[in-house]
Amino acid sequence: MGKMREKFVNFMPPSLAAEWRLNMSKKIAVIGGDMRQITMGENLEKDGYDVIIYGFNEENVWKNAKYTNDIDEALKDRNIVILGLPASIDNNTVNTPCWNSKLYIDDLLEHLNSTILLTGGRISEELLSKFSSCNINCIDYFKREDLNILNGIPTGVSKGGQKNLHPFQFSKKKICYHAPLQPLYPIPLYILHPKIHQAPKCCQPPYL
Repeated sequence: MGKMREKFVNFMPPSLAAEWRLNMSKKIAVIGGDMRQITMGENLEKDGYDVIIYGFNEENVWKNAKYTNDIDEALKDRNIVILGLPASIDNNTVNTPCWNSKLYIDDLLEHLNSTILLTGGRISEELLSKFSSCNINCIDYFKREDLNILNGIPTGVSKGGQKNLHPFQFSKKKICYHAPLQPLYPIPLYILHPKIHQAPKCCQPPYL
C-alpha cells in the first residue's frame, strides 16, 4: 500500500507531497495492548510505516514483524508510541495482556522524551497528569467518536450476539444505529463502515 501511494505523490502539490513524505517517515512503536494493536501494527506496516512491536509474546505477532523484548530497542529513534485500549488498568503498569512480563509506567517514562507522541486508549486523568508533568505529549485516541463507534460494533457482537443491542441493532445485512449523532460528528456513519445504516424512526426490528 505504501508503494502504491508513492506512485501518486508526483501528482500532489509540492507542499502536500512534502507533508506526505514526512508522515510516512514516522517510526512507530506498538507497546502492549491486545490483538487489535497487532492488527493495527500490521496494517500500518503494509501502509509503509516502520513499525516495531514490544509487550507481546512472539507467537502473537505477524510473520516477519519487527519484534523485540528490549525496551531500549523498541523506543530507539521512534516518533510515535501506541499503547493499548485501555493503556493501563492499574495506573502502574502498561496493559500487556498478550505478554508474559510487565512494563511499569515509570520504566516507560524513563525511555520517552518530549519529541515522542504517546497515544493510548482510556488513559486515566492520573496518568494524563503524570505524562504532562514529564513533558510528554499524550493523546487519548479513544476520545475519537468514530473509534468509539467502530470499536463497539465487534465488541457488541461478541458479547451480546445479534439481539437487544443499543444503540446498534445487528442483522446479517446491515447494522442499524438508533441513537442521535453528537453535534460534533461531521460525517454519515456509513462512511465509517459500509454496513452501518442510520435508522429512521420508522425503522423497526428486524431492520431488514
